[in-house]
Amino acid sequence: SHWRPRLCLRHKYLSCAFGYYLSGNLCLACLSSCYHCADGASCVSCKAGYYLSNNQCVKCSAQCATCTSDTTCNTCAAGYYFSANNCVKCSTGCSACSGASTCSLCAAGFYLTASSCSACGTNCYTCVNNERCTACKTGYYLDSNGACVKCNSPCSACVSS
Repeated sequence: SHWRPRLCLRHKYLSCAFGYYLSGNLCLACLSSCYHCADGASCVSCKAGYYLSNNQCVKCSAQCATCTSDTTCNTCAAGYYFSANNCVKCSTGCSACSGASTCSLCAAGFYLTASSCSACGTNCYTCVNNERCTACKTGYYLDSNGACVKCNSPCSACVSS
């Protein structure tokens, strides 16, 4: 695909926007992982989540949000925290943390108590504590007390008994 030029003089492109390179009179798209490229095969800089290696953008490992190599994370992906130059997975049920025992956001099916995540009660999808659900798993409905009650047979989904 081609794009409008950044600078044009008498219908000739002189430069292209980031993510495109000049080829003759056209601005053509760089490889999808390149932020800036010299041509269709050589990257100059990479988009977030990639690092530059031999003029190519290589995807960072899953635990890194940004990196400078396959072994060096600069920032960690969601669900990981930075410790001793490594990204370490947050504890079970924790989707955002700043350390091994410091959770700030819990995954579905868990609730936050004193910087850690605890599992919701049986059949809860989300909850405020172990005894009060805010949403139920499929096949259950939320009653007025915040409990998940099984739908009557043959229903597989319901809003009440």
